[in-house]
Amino acid sequence: MQDNAIDHRKVQDGLDFVLKHFQEPVYPRKIMTKHLGYQVEVFNKEEALEYFKDSNYDRIPWHQ
Repeated sequence: MQDNAIDHRKVQDGLDFVLKHFQEPVYPRKIMTKHLGYQVEVFNKEEALEYFKDSNYDRIPWHQ
């Protein structure tokens, strides 16, 4: 369980790092997870993080 919390924190920090390089508005934007297999539009950071959590933080194949 603690590993999952660490992964969530790393993902959240990584998302914050990436998004700070974009101009406003950052959202809406499309994200993709291996679990989904397609892009979805998200409207805030919490929604994006929920998709990442639901995918068990699994990477899409070409990002491994």
